[in-house]
Amino acid sequence: MNLRDTGNCLFENNETNHINDIEKSSAIKKKRGAPKGVLRGPRPTYFIGSAIDKNNQLIMKSLLVSTDDMSDEEAADDWEKEYGLRPAFILGPFYEKKTNNSQSSQKKKENLSIDLNSLTFSGEKKYGEYNGWEVTVQLLKDPKDYGWLLFKKEIGEEGGRKKQKPASKAVKLNQIQNLRDSL
Repeated sequence: MNLRDTGNCLFENNETNHINDIEKSSAIKKKRGAPKGVLRGPRPTYFIGSAIDKNNQLIMKSLLVSTDDMSDEEAADDWEKEYGLRPAFILGPFYEKKTNNSQSSQKKKENLSIDLNSLTFSGEKKYGEYNGWEVTVQLLKDPKDYGWLLFKKEIGEEGGRKKQKPASKAVKLNQIQNLRDSL
């Protein structure tokens, strides 16, 4: 009987042929790539070490290592080379969190929380454009640089599918484009 060692277990020859076929077919399949903006390759690996220096000060620093299969002893040796002290203890490996930092997720939206029962309007009305919508702006007395938006219609909706009007909300006046007194 012919046996083949695959690393974890032994297989007979007829089973290895079937395994080789599976390995070949999976190698042909297209693999999905990382999304745009995401660095390819292994994530950075860190170890954190602590030591007490000559002045009895605690030093706790992280060490970036090239491989994630490094032992604690190897990491302690590298930490000692980097910082000049042998660490009392070392923790790790740790990895950076996977994130997708798209620009849309990084936008900070300034929201104003207003009690609707305490709203006081100045009585002035203006018109403008906000996020692709024609809006009527009711100016507020407090805070003074804010207005209450009433959405009228979407700009450039000719023949397209109509969107539902957004809910009315308070917005800073400098965020409204084409702010004017009349239609």
